[in-house]
Amino acid sequence: MSSKRHGDRQRHPFRSERISCENGKWYFHTREGESFGPYQGRADAKRALAVFLASKIQELPNIQLEVSGDAIGTQDDIQFMVEELAQFYRSRSDGGDTVALAWANNRIVELRKDWKIACQKERIDILYYAMDLIGVAQHR
Repeated sequence: MSSKRHGDRQRHPFRSERISCENGKWYFHTREGESFGPYQGRADAKRALAVFLASKIQELPNIQLEVSGDAIGTQDDIQFMVEELAQFYRSRSDGGDTVALAWANNRIVELRKDWKIACQKERIDILYYAMDLIGVAQHR
């Protein structure tokens, strides 16, 4: 079954795994054919892919996290990280680094309190990763 992704003009007959290991190093690949890496491990590549997807969402005007019923990042099982990052980037664009840092710290506190939240550790890790990327992370 083929599906058309948001922004595509053509139909794609399949979607392949975007994270791969080559010679012991991890990479992620975009649908445009670019490769990013190397990363030390699969988790690092997943975080980097989530950052890449969230940054692409921010570049598009008025895009919603859900397109055609599939949340962005579903293919790679990282939609929850993309959602956290999208909120982080939104708070950063609305109020700057200080607001983004405050939002992320508050979100981390919420995540730590609720052990029932799916992928709690990965959600916290991606927020720290994003904070490190903009150079505002403080000691954990």
